[in-house]
Amino acid sequence: MGLINSQDIVFVILGWTKIILTLLGTIAFVAFVWAGTLYVLAFTNEENAEKAKKVMIWTSIGIVVILVAYAVTVFN
Repeated sequence: MGLINSQDIVFVILGWTKIILTLLGTIAFVAFVWAGTLYVLAFTNEENAEKAKKVMIWTSIGIVVILVAYAVTVFN
């Protein structure tokens, strides 16, 4: 038997995965707030409003993916 158990490696990988997913969630939240600010400040500029809408949609999809991945790692 070695010093490192295969179970220990799994816990280390899950720990790092949780940290990375938490950082990604924070980045996605900031991107969503940035898109909301861009949308509010767009006023009559339809191009900026469309850009903000696209960022909000893709950020929302990203947040859902991150939450699902986080749930998978937490319940493991």
